Amino acid sequence: MGVLGLSLEDARHLSIKDITHALAWRRYDRRDLFEMARMMAFYFVQPYDSKKKIKKPSDLFKFPYEEVAAAELMTPEAIAAREAMFAKWDAQMKTDA
Repeated sequence: MGVLGLSLEDARHLSIKDITHALAWRRYDRRDLFEMARMMAFYFVQPYDSKKKIKKPSDLFKFPYEEVAAAELMTPEAIAAREAMFAKWDAQMKTDA
């Protein structure tokens, strides 16, 4: 239980659900720290980017969870859902005009 900073005696008083929630919180807490570090690096590198290749923080480096999210957006189901949503919006705009 060293990951959570708990002694074994303290961990015995927690349920599995409590431990699962604590681990999930720790994962998101670390994600925030990595995001902050990347944002700081983005601002530190900005003056030295003479070719202006770095336009957003994710241009410096991508995190594994971002690549998974991008892959999920490109599934055939997601593409079909977006196309249906855009078609619905287009129809609404034509009736409103």
